[in-house]
Amino acid sequence: MKIRFIYILLFPGLLIAQAGQPTSKKSVQKSVIQPQRLESTAKSREPAMMQAESDEANSLEKTVKQPEYWLNEYTSQRNDFTASEGHLTQAEEMQLSALVNEAEQTIAASFELNYMKLRQNRNKSVAGEFLREAVKKGGLTHPLLLPEMAWIAERNNDMMARNRALEAYQAAGQISQGQTIIAKMSATIAGTDALIITNGEFDTYPLWLSAPNARVISLAMLEDKVWLRRSLNAWDPSLKVNSINDANDLMRLLSNKTSKPVYVSLSLRPDLLNAFSQSLFPIGPLALLQKNESDLTAQLKAFYLGNSFEKDLLNIPSTDSYARVAANLLPGLVTLYRSGDRISPEERKKVKALIALVSSKSGKKITYE
Repeated sequence: MKIRFIYILLFPGLLIAQAGQPTSKKSVQKSVIQPQRLESTAKSREPAMMQAESDEANSLEKTVKQPEYWLNEYTSQRNDFTASEGHLTQAEEMQLSALVNEAEQTIAASFELNYMKLRQNRNKSVAGEFLREAVKKGGLTHPLLLPEMAWIAERNNDMMARNRALEAYQAAGQISQGQTIIAKMSATIAGTDALIITNGEFDTYPLWLSAPNARVISLAMLEDKVWLRRSLNAWDPSLKVNSINDANDLMRLLSNKTSKPVYVSLSLRPDLLNAFSQSLFPIGPLALLQKNESDLTAQLKAFYLGNSFEKDLLNIPSTDSYARVAANLLPGLVTLYRSGDRISPEERKKVKALIALVSSKSGKKITYE
């Protein structure tokens, strides 16, 4: 069966790794009281006097900015940068670092500053130092710190500590029911001993809990070369990884050097999904990275027409911001619908009903007939 990855046709640019998080500066700053600027309305004043007033205004503005302001500014900028491609460029990293340095002038030794430094250095050895300082001020159960504890524990190969932090994070209501259901669907598809590539933390955290028998590689952690090399070689010693430069390098390696099953999250960066579209076969919220073309209709039937899919889908609350990620279930459904005589008329009718249900749940309307 000739495989064409229809995700690219149906959902160009669909990226939902940041579900549940603010994606624009405007949305984040609505709750922040902005300092008032002192503006001169006398256009005839001397430039030196106007410059002095501007300096005074800037000084006053920095004085009144509180830690919450800087944290919101940092979070909104980071989410703006990652909204389109799911990762930061070097220039964006430098811009965020400049923001943190500016914040340090007015909120030194605050929890918020230590948290921002932790975020900036989460894949580096100094992350532990910033985490300890942040814990001193925010406590071990602070909802911003629990995922950072899990992140560092993963890098240190301490799975028990990682899962304890994530269980506490989930208990605090920070991992939604929708995230958990999508993650369990992914775990069902991948089975044991597979590798799953995710885009960022929001599709990684629930997978760490729901798919303990799979190896999860988050693109957000590629900066940590030691962790990446250790994780890949532990999963498949035949890879003998020495170094990987970027996400494309990782995908090429896994396409050519392993016989073990590799899946990618459909919330992966669009540029990667496009680059490897001819090798990706969509099943549920994942796509199988195929080494050779094969007929996977049976797997599609087992997942979509089994007893649990519709029930699980209905259990995602419509109010859950992660419900829109259900749109990633559509490519596999449409592939199954277009499977010709490999499915019966009754099965095709059921698939059509499921497409309508997923479209309604996610708000994603498609044309597929």
